[in-house]
Amino acid sequence: MVEAWRIFSVAGPVLVAAIGHLVSGTVREGYMDEIFHIPQTQRYCAGEFWAWDPKITTLPGFHLLGAAWGSSLGYFLGSLGILSEEGPCSTTLLRAMNSALLIANARLLYLIHAKVQTHNHKGAQKDEHHSFLLSMCLTFFPLHFFYGFLYYTDVPSLTFILACLLATLHSRHWLAGLAGASAVAVRQTNVVWVSFILYVGILDRLRCGQGELGLAPLVELAKHACRQKWMLLQVFFPLLLVPSCFVLFVVINGGIVVGDRDAHKPVLHLAQLGYFFLFAVGGLSPALLDWRKLHGGLRRLVSSTMMCRLALGVVLSVVCTTLVRGTFAHPYLLADNRHYTFYLWRRVLQYVHVRMALVPVCGLGMLLLLESLLERCSPLWVVGYLGCTAATLVPAGLLEFRYFVVPFILAALHMPSPSRGSIFALASLFIAVDAATLYMFLYRPFYWPDGSTARFMW
Repeated sequence: MVEAWRIFSVAGPVLVAAIGHLVSGTVREGYMDEIFHIPQTQRYCAGEFWAWDPKITTLPGFHLLGAAWGSSLGYFLGSLGILSEEGPCSTTLLRAMNSALLIANARLLYLIHAKVQTHNHKGAQKDEHHSFLLSMCLTFFPLHFFYGFLYYTDVPSLTFILACLLATLHSRHWLAGLAGASAVAVRQTNVVWVSFILYVGILDRLRCGQGELGLAPLVELAKHACRQKWMLLQVFFPLLLVPSCFVLFVVINGGIVVGDRDAHKPVLHLAQLGYFFLFAVGGLSPALLDWRKLHGGLRRLVSSTMMCRLALGVVLSVVCTTLVRGTFAHPYLLADNRHYTFYLWRRVLQYVHVRMALVPVCGLGMLLLLESLLERCSPLWVVGYLGCTAATLVPAGLLEFRYFVVPFILAALHMPSPSRGSIFALASLFIAVDAATLYMFLYRPFYWPDGSTARFMW
C-alpha cells in the first residue's frame, strides 16, 4: 500500500499538472463563473479586502483561500525567478489551487473509506487496497475531476466537507468545526452537510439507530439525545457552532445568498430528487446494478414491518411523482447553451412522456441505492442522508449536476466496497467521460452572435 501511494504521489501531480497546463494554455482567460471569482480573488491579493462583486452569491471564503494560495505560491515562484508576467494571482496559479486539491481529496477519500469500512460493524471488512482503488476511482468522478482545472468552488467545497467528516470520525471535533466553518465559507449550502456530519457523530456517540426503519427509532433517538444533552453539547460544541452561527448570518443577511438574489431565490423543485437518483444509478451503475442487491432490497421490503413498507412506498411514490409533476425550468437553464443540462432539458427532460418513462428507472435507482447504504449504515443514517440530500437539492431552481457531487460521493464512500472488477469498470466509465468532456471543452468551441467564444461544460 505504501508503494502504491508513492507511485500516486509522483504520477498524480504529473498528470494533474499536465492537464492543468493544457487547459490554461488553451483557455487563457477566465471562463463562465471564473469571470467573477478570479477578479474578486485578485482584488484580495492586492489588499482590497472591502471590494466585492455583487454578482457573487457565495461567502468570501473561497476567494480568501485563493488569495492566500496565489500570494504564497507567487512569492515562492518569484524567489525562484520563474513567476509569470501575470503576477502572483494569475488565472493559471489560481486554477492550480483546485488541481492541488484534487490530489488532497484523493487522500481524504482513501482515509474516510478505510475508516468507514472498519468503523461500521455491519458486513465484512475490506482491505486497504480496495480503499485505495476506490479513492482513485472517485477522484476521477467527472463532476469532481473537470472542475479541478478551473477556478470554481466545487473542489475546495468537497475538500472541507471530507476533512470535516474525517475529523469527526476520529473524534477531532475542534478540527471538524474548523473544517465545517471553512466549508460553509466556501459554499453556504454546505451547512446542511456539516449538520449531517454532526447528526452522524451524535448517532455514533449514542450508539443507536441500528434497528428497523420507522418512527420508533427516531423517537428513541430524540429521547436518548435529551437525556445526554449536556454530554453531547460538550463533545460536539465546535460542530454545533457552525449551523448555529449560520442561522444568525441568515437572519442578519436576510437570506442565504450574498449577491444576485433575484436569480437564486429558493423554490420548491421537487423533481431534483428524481434527477439525483437517476444520476446516481447512472454514475454508480457498475457497483449498483447487481441482481443480488435488487433481490436483497425486495426481500428486506417484504420482511419489514407494515409501517416501514408504507413509509418506503410513500417516499418512492412521492419521488417518482415529482419527477413527472414537480419540474422547474430555471431561466438560466433555458438561456445558456454552454451547459450540457441545456441540451438534456431541451431534448429530453422537458417532455412529460419521457419523464414518465424514466419513473421506473428512478424507482429502481432509489431502491438499489438505499439497499446498498443499508448494508453498511443504520436506518437512521439513511434517513438523515435522504433528508439532507432533499434539503440541498429541492430549494435549488437550477438543474446543475455540480449540486449532486457531495451526496454522490458520500453515498459511494458508505456503500459496501464494490468488487475490483466493478471499481475498474466504474473508473473506466469516469475516465472516458473525463476525456470526452475535456476534449469538448478544449477543442470544440462555438461562437455566439456577438463573436465571443463559448465552450461546452458541465
